[in-house]
Parts: sequence; structure tokens; C-alpha cells
Amino acid sequence: MRKLYETKETLSEELEVMEVFADKFKLEFRKMPIQYRLDFALMRKGQSNIFGMAEIRCRSGTWYPTLLVSLQKLMHMDEYSKFGIRCVLVLKIEGNVYYWPYSNFSEYDIGWGGRNIPRDDQDSEPVVHIPRSAFKAI
Repeated sequence: MRKLYETKETLSEELEVMEVFADKFKLEFRKMPIQYRLDFALMRKGQSNIFGMAEIRCRSGTWYPTLLVSLQKLMHMDEYSKFGIRCVLVLKIEGNVYYWPYSNFSEYDIGWGGRNIPRDDQDSEPVVHIPRSAFKAI
């Protein structure tokens, strides 16, 4: 089994970003168990029905022309969308928060990529290049 790289600090930062997103769109959220592959379930205020899922990314560096996202992560989003569940990628970078509502990503480049300094042999994989222009600022 692969080592988990999440820490209390990274989970705390994810939660802060999710709160910004939820406040903007007046949503409630719950942290998802790891087997669901996305970070948070989304509900409308006062409702218990899940209508969406969110994946949170926090980056400390500069934003390149594209954001690399695991092809597998987007395949999970695609599966949820088949059940009518909307998915969104929420990104904190350069001190700002942005979001990308999941859509058909076939127009984006798919290549091999991953971390510049791999932590293990699973840090390189097929990735989708989502252009910076596809993200909306909060």
C-alpha cells in the first residue's frame, strides 16, 4: 500500500480553501473517505443530498500555463458525473483561489508528467494539462 502524503497542515489548508469556495457559492460540505478519490462532498445549504464533489489543490509555486491533473482523477470525476454529480477542481495558487468546473477534457493535452522531484515510483503518470484560462477566479 502506498504511503499517504497528507499531513495535518495540508489537510488544514485544503479545509481553508474549501471554506472559501463553499462561502462563495453558499454550500455545505463534508470530507470524503479516501476511497471516493475526491476530497469533499457538496450539498446546498440546509439539504443533505449530495449534488457535487470537489477536489482541492494547493500550490506554493508559480502557476504555469497549464495545471497538471492526474488522468485517473478526471476519470473519477467523469464517473461521478454519470450519476448527475457535478465535480469541480478548486485551486489555491499565488495567494488566490480559482475553480474549474469539470467538463469534457478531451480537448486538453494528455501527456506523461508528475512531480519534478518524485517521492516514489508512482509520482509520474498520465496527466491532463488544464489551461490556466479554463479556471475562474473566486
